This record gives sequence, C-alpha cells and structure tokens, in this order.
Amino acid sequence: MKSFLLFTAIFLTQAAFAQLKITGRIVDNETRLPLPFVHIFSDEIGTISNEDGEFQLTLKRNGMTVLFSHVGYERTSIFFDKEIDTLVKLKISPVLLAEIVVDGNNIKSIIRNAYNKLIESSLDARFSCFYRQTTKNDKLYSELFEMFYKADISPAGVSKWKVHQGRYAERTVFEQEGYIGHQNFSIFTKRLPLALQEPRSYIVPLIHNTEDYYEFELKEKRKAQDTILYYISFVPKPACPYPGFKGTLVIDDHYNVHRFSGELKDPRFRPLDESVMKKTSNLILQIDIHCDIKIKGHRLPSMIRNQLAYDYQAAKRKVRKVKSESVFIVLSPENDTLNLEDSTPENDFQTINNLHYDEAFWEANETIKYTPLDKELIRQFKSIKGFTRTFQK
Repeated sequence: MKSFLLFTAIFLTQAAFAQLKITGRIVDNETRLPLPFVHIFSDEIGTISNEDGEFQLTLKRNGMTVLFSHVGYERTSIFFDKEIDTLVKLKISPVLLAEIVVDGNNIKSIIRNAYNKLIESSLDARFSCFYRQTTKNDKLYSELFEMFYKADISPAGVSKWKVHQGRYAERTVFEQEGYIGHQNFSIFTKRLPLALQEPRSYIVPLIHNTEDYYEFELKEKRKAQDTILYYISFVPKPACPYPGFKGTLVIDDHYNVHRFSGELKDPRFRPLDESVMKKTSNLILQIDIHCDIKIKGHRLPSMIRNQLAYDYQAAKRKVRKVKSESVFIVLSPENDTLNLEDSTPENDFQTINNLHYDEAFWEANETIKYTPLDKELIRQFKSIKGFTRTFQK
C-alpha cells in the first residue's frame, strides 16, 4: 500500500521573498534502494520522504542548506541555490565489531537508563505538525482524515495538541455496505508513548521493571556522528501478563532513543469498539517512531507511524481486509505561548466536525498535493462522484 508521501511545511501565507522548490529521491549509497521516511529539514521547515524515497520541499528562500537524517545512516547536508530534482545518496553508518563489548547486563542497563531519561525529562517543545490517516477496505479507500496541529512534544512522545485545521471524508456507501473507518484512530498517536510508567492494555519495552516482561538481545552497534548506536531487539516473555510488542530499539550511548519499531499481535489486545472486535480476527498493530529532533541533549519524536490491520466479517461469507494507517510528522517549530492543557482532544473527529472548513486552505496547501496517494484517492472518489461528507463544506 502506498503510504503517506511527500509532506512539506507550506502554509497559505505568502512570502515576500523568492521560494525555492526542490524535489528528489533518497537512496542507499551502496544498494541504490530507496530509503523511506528520511527526515529532511532546513531551519524552520521540514518533511519526510515517502516509501519510495521521494520527497518535495519548498524552501523559504534561495541558498539554504538542507539536512537529511535517517537512523543507521550518516547525516548528510546539501546546499541548494536553485530548483532541482536531485538524487540523494546516504551512506550507512559504519558497523562496530570488537571495539565495544556489551553483555546481557549492559543491555539491560542501557534499556533502564533510556527509560529513566525519558520518564525524568521535563523537556517539551511546541511544533506545527501534520497528520494523515487513511483506511482501506480490500482495495478501496473508505476514509481520509487530515489535520494540522500545534503540538507539545516531549522525548517520550506527544503530550498535548490542538487542531489548527482538519477535514474528514468517507465513501458514499460507507455505512450501507459495511465499510470500516476509524474516526478516533489519531488517539493512537498520543496513547502509544515511547515509555510507560505502568502497564495499560499493552506494554512497551521502555517500562518500569522491563526485565519482568521482555527479553532483549543486542543485534548491532554502529557509529553515528559523535555517538554509538545500539540496535536492540525485544520480544515479550512467554509468561508476560500483558500484550507486548516485538521489534527493535535504537538507543545511543547517551541513552537517547533514536527509533522504536514494533509489532503487536496478541488476541488479548482489543483496541476497537467491542461491536467491531466481535467481527475481527488476525489483528496486528505496527508502530514506527523516529526521533530526529535534538534539543538540549535529548531527542524528540519527529515522525510517528501507526498501522492497524485485521480481517473484518462485514457480512455473511464476506470478509474484508481492513488496514488503517496514519503518519504524524513534525513540520516546523512553533513559538506561540497558547496553553494547550485543556485543548488536547480525546476525539479529533469531533473536534474537526466543529471547525469551519476552509476549502481554500486545503486546495492551496502543498503538504497534501502532488502525491501518488492523493491521485489514487481522487481517482477512487471521483469514480463514485466524490466525498459525501466533508465537514462544514
């Protein structure tokens, strides 16, 4: 499935100076394979590459340096002074062999220290962010959900947010033909932090007394700039009393988390309404969190990606393959002092339903334009004469 492609931090305000649009593709320097979800940023503007390594970024002026950062690869900077379609080749960080010895106790110490650093940190920073969610039933998209946020982000994840602009649309036959949508799926972005102090209906590897729940193994060590990266795999213990993830943590020698990638496949995990869960089987939740923002010795999440896939009994003898996918990305720093404490919604669907729908904002915004995903969505929805519901339109 083509995922969330080509995000840029472009808003409707018109700049008084010349802008510079760059496009390109990012690949592994050795294999030439595309690199998805590379963090691309320059001063107060940012984006990520899509699953094919493609990107588009409109710089605020001519003559700016753009940084390309991806876990496990050397950070690369390129100066752009003209519009160009470029091929960016990232070199993989060198693997360390016998230089550093890490045993089982050291691995547990790394995990515990990373957990403590996340829990004890009082740092958070405000950013402008973009969120996109789609749900696909078999080969048909059933919903599109997009929002721009102001959000406070800490090393452990998203702490508070406020919707700045939002819209939602669904297929004409959404309810009549049993199509599934997840109007509250964005809550996964906030409710799945990097670290948990206490178990919920699930656990993550960065949790108090994690050795009671998880087994860890060091898979690799890499050198990245001025740090060493530890690639640590984790699996729930067979007797773990909670649903847990299986995946990989990347942690540096200063105990900062660079990436958390995991999959949860446990029948005890029931994240949907019970009426839906009764008709659901083979449910899998996948998450991928990249931490590319560096502030005061900490790393903050720059991209949070969730995917929920399952089989749904839509009707007698009819089973649909349902896949909801979302990406939350940081676009640029935000300097306002608005208190978001009381404006973090439990249900973004309800929030955007009460917003004024600014059609001009969405039509002109380059964050959501010119992507293969959009083209496919537009083709599908035009074939059924468009969206039936877009709030306040």
